[in-house]
Amino acid sequence: MRVVIWKEGHAFLRDRLRLGALILFALFFGTYFAARYGRMLFVPTALLMMLAGAYALSQVAFYKEVSDKTLPNLLASPMTPGMLLLGKSLAVFLFSYALELIGVAVCVGFSWFRLGELPTLVSVYVALVVIPIWGFILIELFGVIFSLVRGSVGVLLLTGPMYVAVLLSTLSPKGSPVVDFVLSSLWLPPVAGLCIAALLYALMGRISKDRMTRVAS
Repeated sequence: MRVVIWKEGHAFLRDRLRLGALILFALFFGTYFAARYGRMLFVPTALLMMLAGAYALSQVAFYKEVSDKTLPNLLASPMTPGMLLLGKSLAVFLFSYALELIGVAVCVGFSWFRLGELPTLVSVYVALVVIPIWGFILIELFGVIFSLVRGSVGVLLLTGPMYVAVLLSTLSPKGSPVVDFVLSSLWLPPVAGLCIAALLYALMGRISKDRMTRVAS
């Protein structure tokens, strides 16, 4: 699995245009949210960065193998589909989390120096613990969808409405009902998230190599 993580990490670093665009995205929105709304959008900033990284990098980690016709070579290795998808998911998560940290650092730094505001401990916990857990769930879900659905159009149709709904609620200056729910409980979201992540990993393990090969062909 470490080989898969290393391979995907190098693929992300070689895609300098995509990676540079994501970093600029984090810098811009981290500054914009802090300048316009202060610490009020600290949590939505973290959520937006995680969503952007998960979506953009999942395209590279999962779909690019299909478009480049290299997935059959990976499936020919002794590695199980579950371990293969988990390795790719972890690689996407690590880079997405780094992107989130960039956006959060810019938002906090600007709010502190310009407005004299710092986020609460609860919002820090939500941004750095809860959101990453659910971001990993989303990445796992991308892996499952890319493994079972042929073509990027099908994936976009399945995930597009969810992204539109989350982004619209995130960009609202009044906050998001999803964020409000997360803030209302400290233990339920991470525990539920870890359980769902484990279930998705179990589902990954049940995907056969033959099914993934047919989807990739």
